[in-house]
Amino acid sequence: MDDVLNLELLSLVSKVSSELQNHVGISDKTLAEFLIAQRLESTSSSDFRKKLETIGAEFPPSLVNSLDRLVLTLHPKFKGKGEPAKSGEEQTSPRTETAAMP
Repeated sequence: MDDVLNLELLSLVSKVSSELQNHVGISDKTLAEFLIAQRLESTSSSDFRKKLETIGAEFPPSLVNSLDRLVLTLHPKFKGKGEPAKSGEEQTSPRTETAAMP
């Protein structure tokens, strides 16, 4: 299970690095990990923004929103804590067909 967790974290770091490259032209793994840690320590999106302002990070609001969204949707700490299904909607898992071996 730790391997899956590590893979999810690496994927998140990669996506945050990509967002940094797209918005400010810097693709730095260490900076991405730092920003993820700052979001994990924050209690809300506005707290995250204030924390970045306090440390002097002058990122565009679109980047801050994107980083917040990425961490909330991809970090294992937050996975599965999304909105519950609305009443009347069924949560179904995808079905896979398997062939029986003779």
